[in-house]
Amino acid sequence: MAEIDFVCGVIPDEAGRVWMVERLDHNQWELPGGKIQPGEMALGALERAMHDDWGVRITGVRELTEDPRTFVQGDNIYKCRWELITSYAGKLFVVQNQLYGEHPAYVNPHGLSAKRRFPPSPNAENFIDAVRNEIIDIRR
Repeated sequence: MAEIDFVCGVIPDEAGRVWMVERLDHNQWELPGGKIQPGEMALGALERAMHDDWGVRITGVRELTEDPRTFVQGDNIYKCRWELITSYAGKLFVVQNQLYGEHPAYVNPHGLSAKRRFPPSPNAENFIDAVRNEIIDIRR
């Protein structure tokens, strides 16, 4: 199994919903983010992914997880860090919509599984459990 390090940005709105992406190529909901390249820090990877994929520049961030959360999906072991994006410049939009068939939306993490066409990814499910169990605080 290959180990993949990646980072996700958590962007809540005032109602407590979180910016997530319905990935039609994977038939699941995911948090925005990207792989951490060799020699790259988690924050640098998040800044790159948010700019390249979502058209925004991060201006404020707070670490949500000191240690990566690990899960297995397919033949890979994923190690994910979650970062709370407290502020950003620009307007969120999907840069790569045609590539992945992505549909972003602010969603309630507590009702994601029951109310949506696709389930959350394993990483998103870990995140939802951490919010439900108050392991992490997503308030800005």
